[in-house]
Amino acid sequence: MKQLIVNVDDFGIHEAVNSAVEEGYRRGVVTSASLMAVGARFHQAVEIAKRCPGLGVGIHLSYTGERPAAPVAEIPSLVDRTGRLIEDHRRLCLGILRKHIPLQQVVRETEAQIQRVLDSGLRPTHVDSHRHLHLWPPLFRAIQPILQRYRLTALRWLNLPWFEYRRLSPRKLAYVLWSQRTKRWMDGVYRHPDHFIGLARSGNLDAGYVRAALRRLPAGVTELSLHPAVDQAAMERDYGFWKTAHGWPCRWLQEYHAVLDPDVKRVIDREGIELITYAQVE
Repeated sequence: MKQLIVNVDDFGIHEAVNSAVEEGYRRGVVTSASLMAVGARFHQAVEIAKRCPGLGVGIHLSYTGERPAAPVAEIPSLVDRTGRLIEDHRRLCLGILRKHIPLQQVVRETEAQIQRVLDSGLRPTHVDSHRHLHLWPPLFRAIQPILQRYRLTALRWLNLPWFEYRRLSPRKLAYVLWSQRTKRWMDGVYRHPDHFIGLARSGNLDAGYVRAALRRLPAGVTELSLHPAVDQAAMERDYGFWKTAHGWPCRWLQEYHAVLDPDVKRVIDREGIELITYAQVE
């Protein structure tokens, strides 16, 4: 059996992303979205989630770039001079390794983000993170007690099929291989899909790539991660700096067209793929 979770990341970061989630759910193939508690349009995203009851909604832990959920006084090492979370995730990780950033501050921010989502009345189906930082072993070990305390037992895991590995940059490949070390702590404790696709072309997925990936979908549960938005110009204005800061392609509208593409739907039907959410992952 082939099952597929079509998940939108960064739900709540911008109204253009929020609209893409709702339209992708109602008219396309979106089944799930990861809610950014620190996103500027978090409350709008919560309202969308509540009027789309079949949409699976997870928590998109975010340690970079946005306004924190915890009071700044409690996490001073995580923020810049403007009070925003550090933009550069590499600087964050180096700070943790060099012990300039205490892990207890990361734990505090994690707890505050989870609590914000729970206080909204939503019941999260899973946990993942911005730039997949939850799978970085030092951070994963630190936040694991929080996840268990809140009984958040479904997580994203970067187990890529062979055709995704072929397209990875050396930097992404190194991170994926390092993230595999978290498996020893996940087994028997956390549920996760069997496979993950979308990393190799993150920010630059198109309908053709999605259709080709679906035709080669392995048996089991696969998560397809996308970053669609309905307004490319608005996203460029507010987050276009990600191109130079992180080397991310930023083709939000292209990914939006992919989740609405009728041929993508036809491939799903023809291949006998069942669309599900994280709530159905065993």
